[in-house]
Amino acid sequence: DSIVASYTREFKCRAEKVPPQNYGYIAHGGERYEGVSTIDFWANEGSRQLLTVGKYDITPDSVYIFRSWDPSLDPPDTSGNTDPISGPDTFRCNYDIYGIHIGIDVAQHGSNPSDSLYWNIEDTLGYEEIRIMGQEDSLKIKSWSNVPIELGLVVAGVLDTSNHWVLDPYWVPSYYPGVNKFVILARFDDNTEPPISWVVPRDYVKNSDTWADDLTFGPGGYNIQPEGPESMEKLWLRFTSPTLSDFSTHTRAIRLRLMARMFMP
Repeated sequence: DSIVASYTREFKCRAEKVPPQNYGYIAHGGERYEGVSTIDFWANEGSRQLLTVGKYDITPDSVYIFRSWDPSLDPPDTSGNTDPISGPDTFRCNYDIYGIHIGIDVAQHGSNPSDSLYWNIEDTLGYEEIRIMGQEDSLKIKSWSNVPIELGLVVAGVLDTSNHWVLDPYWVPSYYPGVNKFVILARFDDNTEPPISWVVPRDYVKNSDTWADDLTFGPGGYNIQPEGPESMEKLWLRFTSPTLSDFSTHTRAIRLRLMARMFMP
């Protein structure tokens, strides 16, 4: 009898970012290596290796944006397979570096982008009456940033339009209607119709900065991408009037401030 020893040939390979930087990650073999510029791995001869990196590696003041792999992967994107391994090899992930730019356009249905847009509730409201923004008033937000962003909202003030547009000292935002307490709920999504359901504790707009996440202000409003369909978002509002109000015959203008900042996973 004879015994045959079979060997598998492996080669040491490397994946590295160019230029070197320790932001983002490199993934290989089911493992994700955070905050590294280079990883080394062993690969069987003839095997194809899956490599993955992030499209945006973000620093405190700049962003590395993925450009290409060298040699190219299949598909030639942030995640792809190598050609069959035939020897030691280095796979370089090339990035371009830019300063961070954050910019958005905001428009309503059928209108051009503007710095100030209006939801005008023309009818006289009763106490604790609810109005939901329709499609013609919903806000369409387009990001022109070069990094993923998230959106925030704050009640920036209430003006008494029946009294020379002075600041109203009575009305305040709340998560439940009360005496001089109104409720504004906000939802970010991609839909063409108003939301059917609202989550009051999560969706109400305060007089302090509140930022969207996976639970706050609906399913959207965060991780908005710099390009493509995922760079656009819709904003819907729901208003509930107070249960009682000082100067109840006056009209009010409630100012909402829409904010944007870089999204950090």
